[in-house]
Amino acid sequence: MLEKSGIFCYNNSMKKEVNYQELSKEELIKLLLKKEDDFNKKIEEYEAKFKAMQIKINEQLKEIEALKEKNILARVRQFCPKSEHSIDNNEFNEVESVTQKRGRKQGSKNFDYDYLERHVSKEIILESKEEVCSTCGETLISIGEDITYKLDYEPSKLIVTKVISKKKACPKCNKIYQEIKDDVFPHSICTPSLVSAIMTNKFLVGIPYYRQSEYFFDKGIKLSRQDLCNYQLRATELLEPLYQRLKIHLLNTKSKCLCADETTLRVLDVNDKNKCYMWVYVSSYYDQPIYYYEFQKSRSKENPKAILKGFKGYLLTDAYQGYNDIENVKNCYCWAHARRKFYEIVKTLKPEQLKESKAYGMIQRMDKLFHIEEMMRKNKYLPHQIREERNKESYLVLLKDVKKYAEDINAIPESALGKANNYLLKHWQEFTTYLEDGHIEMTNNISERAIKPFVIARKNFLFNATTDGASSSAIIFSLQQTARANLLDSEKYIAKVLELIKPNMSNDELDNLLPWNIAKSYMLS
Repeated sequence: MLEKSGIFCYNNSMKKEVNYQELSKEELIKLLLKKEDDFNKKIEEYEAKFKAMQIKINEQLKEIEALKEKNILARVRQFCPKSEHSIDNNEFNEVESVTQKRGRKQGSKNFDYDYLERHVSKEIILESKEEVCSTCGETLISIGEDITYKLDYEPSKLIVTKVISKKKACPKCNKIYQEIKDDVFPHSICTPSLVSAIMTNKFLVGIPYYRQSEYFFDKGIKLSRQDLCNYQLRATELLEPLYQRLKIHLLNTKSKCLCADETTLRVLDVNDKNKCYMWVYVSSYYDQPIYYYEFQKSRSKENPKAILKGFKGYLLTDAYQGYNDIENVKNCYCWAHARRKFYEIVKTLKPEQLKESKAYGMIQRMDKLFHIEEMMRKNKYLPHQIREERNKESYLVLLKDVKKYAEDINAIPESALGKANNYLLKHWQEFTTYLEDGHIEMTNNISERAIKPFVIARKNFLFNATTDGASSSAIIFSLQQTARANLLDSEKYIAKVLELIKPNMSNDELDNLLPWNIAKSYMLS
């Protein structure tokens, strides 16, 4: 830089005095231009630094916005209702729509009154003693009756059976004769009904074995947690051939359409993280209900490949890549998963923000498709009718509108809206596979509902100590949930199967013990 002092100029870089009077005009111009060039370089340097700072600040602002959005979504997931429903402007005060008004009957539309009628134990008939009208003296006539069902609770009880096996002997040759009871739990107080009850309490009611052990102790029966675990392992050892038959029938369903999902499970003897997985495969709405759970040590794509070997058809799942590239299997993706990503954004908004919300606009368009699907289900459309309806121009226009609206959304890729939109567009082909066959549901809700009982039970027993225990749990869940889906009492069903099952039974004999077959011979509902 040049510093001027009188008629001299000090050049700091050169460490040399310059006398302006000794410089020619050209030299002065050259010196001035150099000074201007140095100044411009400094300006450019500062501008570059300023732009770099602006870019960094903008990136930090995006990170802050993303963290704020993530925090809001986390609070919504934790504290807001998880049910997903159609959103209208008048539905945000949900309490008003569900609060029971005073004076109304407290009955529930969800009761299965046919079930109650089939299981009536006693009747109480109330009839007026009056024979004539107290006002006019006319003889009273019957005009009908009102029926109300009541449920009484009788605590469970333990029945102790003493088995005496008398022995006889030949005094001449010392040959012993003794009648041996055919018992699947030899040398044990356990019975099919007992083990079925404790497994129901654990996996359906959510009572861990250590609590059940305390319950039995209060009843005067000393059954340790280890005893109960051993009873379960023995039961599932007997039930394992029937479990394998479930898998065979699952892979050979008529509709050729399956649903799948998975969730984590801690198993202590596996690795340091103890993180394993429980997978579930479910038959479609149009097939015999089958729920097949399988324990695996990882979330590897090799697991569904092994299970679905030999299956040819459609597989409805979320977009987890582990379900891809399975031979002879065509992937269908669940629209509920896509909608949920937008719905979680909408739940963070205030009512006045909905009108401008792209996420809300997407949900409105998706719900038009869901309403048609609901209409077809209510009117009991057959699969070929569903396929025809879905491929009508009016339906395809709605589907194209969803895609066009998604393509027009200009969202930051890292934002929740950007991720939700990318999830939909990236997998559009798999999201529209359901148009090919009316057996394919638009959502994977059936397998999500299938995995939910396990998730709830897991909150109570927390983990499995061994892989054997985890595999045993998969067998029990498969039979329990399949029995329930076939409208059977799962506790009675498993107890009856344990009474009937024998070693080395043929496939036909095992098939006769499957829920949809055994119900024809035994009243297990």
